[in-house]
Amino acid sequence: MEGLREAVETLPSRESLALKKAIQLYESRKLPKALKAAEKVLESSPTHAEALCVKAVVLQTMGNLEQALATSKTALGRNLGKAVCWHTQGLLKQAEHQHKEALKLLTQAYSLSPENAIVQRDLSLLQLQLRQFEAFRQIRLKSLLARASAGVNWVAYAVAEYLCGHYDKAAEVLESLLKSLGPQLSPVEVSEIVQFRGHVLEKSGKTQEAASFLTERERVILNKVALKETQAKLYIRLEQYANAAETIYSLLEINPESLEYHTMLQTVSRASGIPTADVYSELAEKYPKAHLVQRIPLDFTPAASLGAVLALYIAQRLRRGIPSLATDLKSLYRDEAKAAVLAEVIAGMVSLMDAESKLLSSQTDPEPPSTMLWLLYLQAAHYKATNDLAAALATIERAILHTPTVPDLYIFKGTVHKRLGQLTEAAASLEEARLLDLSDRYLNNTAARYFLRANNIEKAEQLLAMFSREQGVMNVHEMQNMWYELEAAEAHCRLEHWQQAAQEFAFVDKQFAEIYEDQSDFHMYCFRRMTLLSYVKMLDFEDTLFQQPRYCRAATGLLRCYLADNSTVSPSQACQSALQLLKHHSSNPQALDLCLQVFLSAGKLLLVLKCLFKLKALGADSYARFSEMLTKTGDCPAFDVSNMPPNVQKAWESLISQLSN
Repeated sequence: MEGLREAVETLPSRESLALKKAIQLYESRKLPKALKAAEKVLESSPTHAEALCVKAVVLQTMGNLEQALATSKTALGRNLGKAVCWHTQGLLKQAEHQHKEALKLLTQAYSLSPENAIVQRDLSLLQLQLRQFEAFRQIRLKSLLARASAGVNWVAYAVAEYLCGHYDKAAEVLESLLKSLGPQLSPVEVSEIVQFRGHVLEKSGKTQEAASFLTERERVILNKVALKETQAKLYIRLEQYANAAETIYSLLEINPESLEYHTMLQTVSRASGIPTADVYSELAEKYPKAHLVQRIPLDFTPAASLGAVLALYIAQRLRRGIPSLATDLKSLYRDEAKAAVLAEVIAGMVSLMDAESKLLSSQTDPEPPSTMLWLLYLQAAHYKATNDLAAALATIERAILHTPTVPDLYIFKGTVHKRLGQLTEAAASLEEARLLDLSDRYLNNTAARYFLRANNIEKAEQLLAMFSREQGVMNVHEMQNMWYELEAAEAHCRLEHWQQAAQEFAFVDKQFAEIYEDQSDFHMYCFRRMTLLSYVKMLDFEDTLFQQPRYCRAATGLLRCYLADNSTVSPSQACQSALQLLKHHSSNPQALDLCLQVFLSAGKLLLVLKCLFKLKALGADSYARFSEMLTKTGDCPAFDVSNMPPNVQKAWESLISQLSN
């Protein structure tokens, strides 16, 4: 709405006042009154471009996007020479997520009004959303030169240089910002800028300069923990192990349970030649209750001397009734000798508990009955880890007979049945666990997941509805409950309910798209608040969003539905999903196989060839089948090149020749 203010000043006084009132009403969110005020101006000037733009913006905010677009289009058609019309139409297209179309419109608005700060801002943010970093950099530089007193322009330009890979320039801009506008910035803003400049120096490969800079400016950095973490990593990279150790020990005083700190400490101790065992002996005295200080030594203690240490570690946690003990010890199975020691310790404890109700031969007092329960649970988990599923099932049944009211036992029993492929029995076990505590949402959701895997969709829906906002109504799509949508979709696929499966997969696909679109709300916000380090991390996350396994499951599921029944998914949506898979999951041969089939049915020659080359590089079995089919145009009428220009035929023959080699 800011871009309309200047246009209002050119109107006759009466209309100008009325339109100013409409804008004020809009900004105070009195939308019906704002719409009425804009329409009042249009009564006397029905073709007035600025009034039409105000009306369009109000309609869009009220949720009537279709009418807003029509109104904006009318304004644009009646005055092609006004930037405000192109600008408004561009913003409305952006609201529809038609970014490429919006970019064309905003670019035209910029060409008509290149000095307009609002147009510059909106165009640059759209370029950033589309990852057109060089174009974004040029506009942000222009904004900075025009309004150097605004800190947000300095920050945006520094980020632009950073995103273009010009790290030295970005560091220079940030230093200039601190010198020129430093007194005007709040302590939080100064802290954020200094931290980001240190990150930029590190990114540019100037590790020593980054470490020195952060040490010099340590006083102004408010997040001391983040500062120490960065310094520790820089010292390790610079091989300044004494400084690194000092910094890491100070971090451990804050949080001795951080695995990241312990990993850095082990790196330093190995590089310094200090025995890791000695380091952790000192830590055990200083932090006797810290879990990781007790657990990490199990990984580097030799198998020959592990038994006594491991027995004491297990005994302490069995007495406390920690079900996750088996997961905690899982890494020991990577070493066969340590796995054998673990098996021996557990078996010895079970025998001793059966005979004397003791875990360790050295103890005098007997253990409470609960200790036997968790020991049996641990033994069952050990059998499962070694793939002795029959023994795991027998042991967990013994634990259930011992104490039949513990939900964890039934959950474990369900996981064993699932491993055995007995999905109905697995779901029944989870239902028993759920019935032990009807108020537990986790048990309810886990039972629903297992019923879906057993293809009992109706029962799963009943369970999910129990904990919905509206009692008895399932609202998983509102909550973006991806695990349920994916499990339900895959259950429908197994039952060959292709329409329902496609709908569930499409929900997940749409939610990933919404997550990616949501970043547009944070570009300008982060520039204003100067939370730059968090901002660039967010961009990195968004750039890898579609690489997540859940997206791969949803996209491949959509393609399977399309190939099984092409009425369930539109060809354009199928091709779009295939393109995303080809871009982000090109090392997955099953995904490439589905992409190839979709592109083949759509007659997209170049994309088919791209899939074939990737399948060939992966050595996938499907490569030979598809490449043979493509060499016979009679078997593949979509690729009959006989009617194509000679240069296309020649290129085709060359590519096929490469595929055959």
